[in-house]
Amino acid sequence: MENVLELLTLILGTLQVIDIFVAIGLYFIYQKNSDYLLVVSIWVGMCFMFIGEGLLGELGVNHIYLSYSFIGLSSLGMGELVSRQFKIYFPRKTFVWIFICSLILSLILRLFSVNDFFVLAIIVSIGIVLPVFYSVFLSFRKVIKGGVKFISLLDYFFLGVVFIWGV
Repeated sequence: MENVLELLTLILGTLQVIDIFVAIGLYFIYQKNSDYLLVVSIWVGMCFMFIGEGLLGELGVNHIYLSYSFIGLSSLGMGELVSRQFKIYFPRKTFVWIFICSLILSLILRLFSVNDFFVLAIIVSIGIVLPVFYSVFLSFRKVIKGGVKFISLLDYFFLGVVFIWGV
């Protein structure tokens, strides 16, 4: 069963490579719209996360520092993309520092013999989900207050998917 899971994660990582090329193609098709570069960063993060999971095999503390780092890249891309779509302020540098600090704090705790996966992972996970939840929260608040003139069902779906990804 473990071999099947490892194979599946490697296949998913390979599929993300296709997504990267599609997003790059869309970038050029739509007059170099930089939103598609954010999508590329999301897919690159997911690709390396899946490949890292497949290569590392059984779940362990090392997953936090390899796979989670790439998920952090995807998270920052998602937060920025949501903020652009709904025209909200997104403190990109702040979230980069929060993520880096959460990684460093987790590593320091590991150096001091804290080897509980859950404790170390939750610290890094907070740095990962903050940009996503921040941008989704502000976007929903803006929609509720009427700050967005027209919002389609697809926009609600997009916000919902990003929120669920964060969860």
